[in-house]
Amino acid sequence: MSAILAHLSRPSILAPLIITAVYLVHHYLTKERVVLPKSFPVINSRPTDRFFPYLRAKFRNTVNFKSTMMLANTKPYNTKPAILPLLGIPNLILLPTTDIEFIQEQPRSILDPAKQTDQRLQLQFTSPNPDLMDLHQHVAQNRTVMDYMTTQIGNLVPDLVDELEFAGSKYWGDEASTSEWKEVGVYKTMTGILALVSNRIFVGSPLNRTQEIIKVGMQYSVDVPVVSAAIRCLWDPIVPLVGWLLTIPVRRRARQFEKLLEPEITKRVKAWDGMGADSDSVTEKKVSSLEPEPNDAIQWCLKSAKASGDPLMWKSTTIADRILIMNFASIHTSDYVLTQVLLDLAHSKQDYLDQLREEVETALRENGGWNKRTIGRLVKLDSTLRESARLNSFQPAALPRVVMAEEGIKTPSSGDVVIPKGAVVVVPAYNVMHDEKIYKGAELFKPFRFVGSGQGFVQTSSEYLAFGHGKYACQGRFFASVELKTMLAWLLVHYDIQLREREERPPSSWLVWNVIQPLKAKIRVKRREVLVDF
Repeated sequence: MSAILAHLSRPSILAPLIITAVYLVHHYLTKERVVLPKSFPVINSRPTDRFFPYLRAKFRNTVNFKSTMMLANTKPYNTKPAILPLLGIPNLILLPTTDIEFIQEQPRSILDPAKQTDQRLQLQFTSPNPDLMDLHQHVAQNRTVMDYMTTQIGNLVPDLVDELEFAGSKYWGDEASTSEWKEVGVYKTMTGILALVSNRIFVGSPLNRTQEIIKVGMQYSVDVPVVSAAIRCLWDPIVPLVGWLLTIPVRRRARQFEKLLEPEITKRVKAWDGMGADSDSVTEKKVSSLEPEPNDAIQWCLKSAKASGDPLMWKSTTIADRILIMNFASIHTSDYVLTQVLLDLAHSKQDYLDQLREEVETALRENGGWNKRTIGRLVKLDSTLRESARLNSFQPAALPRVVMAEEGIKTPSSGDVVIPKGAVVVVPAYNVMHDEKIYKGAELFKPFRFVGSGQGFVQTSSEYLAFGHGKYACQGRFFASVELKTMLAWLLVHYDIQLREREERPPSSWLVWNVIQPLKAKIRVKRREVLVDF
């Protein structure tokens, strides 16, 4: 017996036993918080699982979610709702694709997408300001995104290009330093370029080039997904304390970001308040002491704050927190899209690159340089982005909604069975966008697949869920589209990309239900001689 105990006390044996025991206790103390319908099948639960069948199904789904999506494409999961056990995401029900239109039509009082975002990101802990937990729901925030950012897209293209000249030279090399092929990390350089370009729009120039602002904003964007995932795996009774402790670094980043932006925001608020009431419309006022009036997100937030009449909205910390949230939402997703599309192109055909470059240069000549008209003419480039987003969507399970109706909800596929309040429903977006019946050669990268189809990069449908679908689709996708198309067009005009069509494209990684772009992948680029001054 002593020999057995001595063997079990070895760290290499004891540690896994303790971890397993703790997890089993955690699992059975924190079973699904909602009683899910027993008539629904459990994905990846097998008849041979005599012990802990639900726990084993959860393990299989968590460690190999791509395989789970493949399984969801088979009967009975592709015709009726199924329970989808996942670590850190309780009460999850996978609905078949036939329910997509039904889901997107439901009001938030029935199926709420924002509630699921709160749960997934643990906003009560990770939000920059607890008083602003519902900031993404606030009318002022919606007005900022929809009325200001979207309407200013055309005016912002020259600013984007001006910043690209600086950022592109810094990360991919200028004429002097890149006359020969240069190997660059795609994700690393895209993150750096995007931080500069996006913050040119968020905080304006020259503040966007402040290294500390970029650093703190990026650290916050990295910390939130990691910390929120850890909190979701905690035992409920210890969440308030441990969740608060885990997010100390997140709150520290937010306070740093607020201090960095405070002088600029305070200057603008004072300028605004010093104008008096010369205009009947607060949104039409110009900041006379800041001519020309800044055209960036700080100013848009200030305008929407004053229009709301809520003093909390124009505090410097509030506006800084909103800019930090924009950084998180924008850079976190845009670097994914650009990394994937550049890798797709680098492992495709030279003809694709030639056609895209010709389209951009022709549009520049015919429309007088870099402007909204030019970007709007880039049909092939738009199709390329849509195709890459289809093939590499980072949301394999999309349209997450929390059931809010007290009486629960019945979907077309659930029949008379009620999905209870508190359950989270999703659909298998990966299966839709890799369906051979919808997309011929679905596993192939065909950049011009959507040319002439009338389906643009940001146009959602039940067959294209990269931005969600319906009235709750990503609000910032129109701005993101112009930013991404401008960046990709500029890079193609100013750099050659060495093809690696004979090499296997670096694969993405699956982390539970998130897809992670190849973080270490590299390509070779060389600065082109641009003969025409666009």
